[in-house]
Amino acid sequence: MFLTREGDDRILTRVTDHVPAGFEFVGATLAIRGGDLSYQLIPVTPEVGAGVVTVVASGAGWSVPSTAGWLEFVVTYRVPQTAPYGAVYDTGTSFDLAGGDDSVNWNPSGLQVRITPDFGSVDFGSSLGGPAQQG
Repeated sequence: MFLTREGDDRILTRVTDHVPAGFEFVGATLAIRGGDLSYQLIPVTPEVGAGVVTVVASGAGWSVPSTAGWLEFVVTYRVPQTAPYGAVYDTGTSFDLAGGDDSVNWNPSGLQVRITPDFGSVDFGSSLGGPAQQG
């Protein structure tokens, strides 16, 4: 999630999710929410590479309103069957901004996926074999 609270609107041109090795990409959505609670779902075609899932804006980019607006990128993965219980995986996110060489890179982000034997009791996402989400 990329949030703005003041200043100029931000134009994002690329969002990259850095995924733990072995996680299988299932799907992704991207939305822009305004401070007035408006919601716009943006169609995206993710580029899936080794350890990354990236979406690139068409045209000039996605405008994120400065009045408490945010861009929400939700990616769904399937945790590999071979992931051992107790394993902890770190994740990351990168954003590229229009208007220069500005980018924001939180990789690793400290947002972790912990594999547990009890379905639904992970710190983030879900348990072995189920989807894990990053937003």
